[in-house]
This record gives sequence, structure tokens and C-alpha cells, in this order.
Amino acid sequence: MKVLLVILVTLTYSASQVNAISGRECKLQEECNDGECCAIPPLYPVMSKRMNILPTPKQKIGHCMTYLPVGSTCDPISQLNGLHCGCAKDLHCNFYPDKFGKRKLLPGKRICEAKKMLN
Repeated sequence: MKVLLVILVTLTYSASQVNAISGRECKLQEECNDGECCAIPPLYPVMSKRMNILPTPKQKIGHCMTYLPVGSTCDPISQLNGLHCGCAKDLHCNFYPDKFGKRKLLPGKRICEAKKMLN
């Protein structure tokens, strides 16, 4: 049973890394085109936003990836893990909580949308 669990976790992690491998390799932001970023994953996966406070060592090589367009699902933890670049310029990752549940960690969705100007 433990062997099956280890295999399942390994396959899940490998599948999550497919996005990171799809772009050109880079070491610096300047090596990527306009509308792209150099997404360099940390050595160890980030599991919470709290780890963003601590200095996390990064790998030496990342991949050029395009910024997320309007309407795309965005996730700050995936961005910290170098799986995507985040929302494009002038966009913001808005959180929409589900109406159900009383948990502290609210389930919901995050979507790239235009920044709203306050008057």
C-alpha cells in the first residue's frame, strides 16, 4: 500500500511539472520575450503563502512562460512554485469564495481580471 502511495505522489508531482518544461530554458528575465517571464521554481515546493516570507533557494534554470490572460485561473502558490508567471500586465488575480462552508481556508476560485479603479 505504501509503495502505491509513493508511486501516486511521484506521478502527480511529475504531471504538475509538465507546464514548467514547455517553455525555453532561461536563467534571467532578459532571456525571455515580451509578455513572458522566466519562471524559476524553488528547490523545494512551496506549500503555503507563509513560506513566501522566508528566503527560499531557487534552482538555477527556469523556463520562459507567457503571462496568464483575462479569464485564466490563477494561483499564487503555483506562481511561487514556478509553474506559471501570474496574470498579465494590468490584470489582477481576484478571489471569489464559494458561498458554502465555514472553514478558515475558504474554498473558491481565483481568476485574472482587469484592475478596478476606485474613484
